[in-house]
Amino acid sequence: MKRICTTVEQSKKLIELGLDVETSDMYWDFQPDGYVLIASELGYYHNESEIPAWSLVALLELLPKEIEFYSDECEFVPMLSRYYDDNNKFICSYDNGGCEHWYIEKSPVDAVYNMLIWVIENSYLKIDKTDN
Repeated sequence: MKRICTTVEQSKKLIELGLDVETSDMYWDFQPDGYVLIASELGYYHNESEIPAWSLVALLELLPKEIEFYSDECEFVPMLSRYYDDNNKFICSYDNGGCEHWYIEKSPVDAVYNMLIWVIENSYLKIDKTDN
């Protein structure tokens, strides 16, 4: 089965970094035999047995529309595509005609997740940690 959202571990890392759980659009519900993924228009339900999860679309929507690496004149936009050397991999990059920063992964979710972690850790996405 293809993965459509963050894993439990990835979700915990995003929460640890201060990402607002209200931006999630799915959640993992702990059952006696393991976690079960639940998609919900309402997102995360704030139950202790539930862990928010972010779909590929939710992750993409969180990426800043553009970031500046060098100056106000050099804006980079996020891109996601199949990797040109290997059709079984995906590349998520900030690009302005020449890739400035990228992640290549077997899963598009992993590529975008890693880029989001990088964006947060490098302060390109402001996180209000007082809400979490």
